[in-house]
Amino acid sequence: MDLSTATREFRVDSNMITVGEKMREADILRQFQQTGMDHLENAGHGLKVLQAEHQLFLLARNSVRFYLTPEYYDKLTAFTCAPRYDGLFCVRYYAMRNERGELVADACSYWTLFDSEKLRIIRPGHVDDSYLPRVEAFTVTAPPPRRLTPPEGMTEIGRHTVQLHETDQYGHLNNTRYVDVLRNLLPADERISELEMNYNKQLPPGAEFSVVTDGQGFYAFISEGANCFSAIVKTEKI
Repeated sequence: MDLSTATREFRVDSNMITVGEKMREADILRQFQQTGMDHLENAGHGLKVLQAEHQLFLLARNSVRFYLTPEYYDKLTAFTCAPRYDGLFCVRYYAMRNERGELVADACSYWTLFDSEKLRIIRPGHVDDSYLPRVEAFTVTAPPPRRLTPPEGMTEIGRHTVQLHETDQYGHLNNTRYVDVLRNLLPADERISELEMNYNKQLPPGAEFSVVTDGQGFYAFISEGANCFSAIVKTEKI
């Protein structure tokens, strides 16, 4: 099996759309991440193996570009590859295309491999990861995600309490759910065109956080005085 990349074909179903039968941005990211999990499963190092070895991949940063808004029952294909390391980060690319071959979205994401038993980051080269070749099978337009620093004087615009159904298998707010929270704060007649995110601190069920913004596209989630998440969001009219 060629492990340089993984692909996932699917149709936009009723669980992925909102009013107007448009696919949610967060569901594009969910399909990206499922394709990434497929890649690990194909390499014989999926979720069960990672859990047995007390390892988990944590998303640290993500940069995404959205070009088209898929509609109900559109047929799409998601792609992923893991081209390289960047310091402590495992870099993963994603792309999605429609039946006509048009680019729907792509992303450059930075992940850390974490030891869930010793509660520390596993540095590249400290475990055998030869199961997944570091190959740039395709390129993406999304740039490497930067470290984001929230500006001074941001204003609170909402609050949110993490619900159990929003969490993932590790017991914290699923990283795609952050985008759902952001989406609910944006005007209905706008779509996200660019998104850059930093995940700084996990949010368990019951955690309450405030959403603050500078009014210019920078958002942060604050819980118990700590910056848990930062994002730069660019939108355009639908």
